[in-house]
Amino acid sequence: MTLKIAAVPLDVAYASPQANIEAVTSLSFEPDTDLIVLPELFSTGFIKKPDKLSALAQTNSGPTMAAMRQLAAERGAAVAGSFLATDGRGSYFNRAFLVTPEGEEAFYDKHNLFTHSGEHLILTPGSCQSPVVNYRGWRIKLMVCFDLRFPVWSVNSPLHYDLLLVPSNWPEQRSYAFRHLLIARAIENQAVVVGANRGGADPFGSYPASMTKVYDWLGRPLSAEGPQGVVYACADRAELEAFRKSFPILG
Repeated sequence: MTLKIAAVPLDVAYASPQANIEAVTSLSFEPDTDLIVLPELFSTGFIKKPDKLSALAQTNSGPTMAAMRQLAAERGAAVAGSFLATDGRGSYFNRAFLVTPEGEEAFYDKHNLFTHSGEHLILTPGSCQSPVVNYRGWRIKLMVCFDLRFPVWSVNSPLHYDLLLVPSNWPEQRSYAFRHLLIARAIENQAVVVGANRGGADPFGSYPASMTKVYDWLGRPLSAEGPQGVVYACADRAELEAFRKSFPILG
């Protein structure tokens, strides 16, 4: 089974959920797209000010996720990314999500918070691994940005996922590390890996659209930029399974 992936290097407007949602929903994705992957904190960017944090964080039933459910249903494609979430009781999370056109959804709270930026001072780390979602013949797992630096957090032995989604906010000055960590996670886990990095710039750095990549199970690039800056890739499940059978190192 072939899965067509569209990764969006969105130029995230700071603290502007409606503007970012409109930017995503206005994109004309290719009609055979199966999966749309958005960057980390796609609807707000990284928020450090407590007043803005409390004003912008949303629950899973808030307007951001409502818009993503609608987008998935209208485009006939699953939608993934991460957003600024709250439990409604004063705790805040960097929450990854995956919603399918059929209404299935999964959430994962970023576990490895980026202490260099102070993320750990304002957000609560997740305590659980992400669920694995079965979608169009693929088993999909979520992680978020800095999680990528911790190989134990994506261990795929025994084989339980085929596709690893990594919504990210990784600046250009560490692009070499980002690229090679994505490749490493793909090779060691015999899985397709999507690094959906934000675009544009913010006070923490710049984010070239060229950093958004999809790699196959051998660490080879699968993706190419398409219309409106969206990065597309097609992954073949039969080829993945054939390789795993020929080189069965993960059980």
